[in-house]
Amino acid sequence: MQNNADYNKIISCNIRVSETSTNSNCFGIGVCGNTYSTAGAYGNYNAFESCAVIGGYVGACLYGTSTAVFDVGNTIRNCSISNMYQYGIYSQYEYMDSIIGNSVRLRSTGTFITSGYGMYIYYNNGVRIERNIVLKRRCVWYL
Repeated sequence: MQNNADYNKIISCNIRVSETSTNSNCFGIGVCGNTYSTAGAYGNYNAFESCAVIGGYVGACLYGTSTAVFDVGNTIRNCSISNMYQYGIYSQYEYMDSIIGNSVRLRSTGTFITSGYGMYIYYNNGVRIERNIVLKRRCVWYL
């Protein structure tokens, strides 16, 4: 989602992207730019609920503009996110988001990275993180 995509709901969807990709422009859920780390005003108050996300460099990405202008109120809830290369959930420059009740499992066969993160939460403010299960051999959280 881009260009101030606000108030969207994606519920009970199966989202499958490449399970062999090592490119940073491959993600299942994205409120971000053309890559997972491109800053911009992409969207507020979007909800992803009860979805299955399989594959990608990043399973789910929420990336706002900067510490001066956050994206606000995005939610990832009760999703199963699996088989991604680098990050399960990547969130940066977000305010008052909710990341609740998700199951995250990084890729462990084929091409995978041993230093990947289950959740990478960086420069966020007021984000609610509850009841998530992260299965990873190395870095589970980065807060």
